[in-house]
Amino acid sequence: SQPIVDRLSRQGIERNVHLLQNAVAPNPQALSRDAAREALGLPVQGTLIGWVGRVSHEKGPDLFVRAAAQLEKPASIVVLGDG
Repeated sequence: SQPIVDRLSRQGIERNVHLLQNAVAPNPQALSRDAAREALGLPVQGTLIGWVGRVSHEKGPDLFVRAAAQLEKPASIVVLGDG
């Protein structure tokens, strides 16, 4: 991200630092937060914690589930991925 490039530059680290722009353009038709939650069948109110990635051991979805089990406050937990 640009903030990381800027921080490295301020520290005198510029060699082999390259900024790669996001390859996904923002969607001007994106749903609002509430509409997206409703479309996904998730509660509109409350805390929502998500994990997105390839569902394989090295990515640590098991750690996410264990951490979520230790939450003290109620939250909806969502795992998105393939694998």
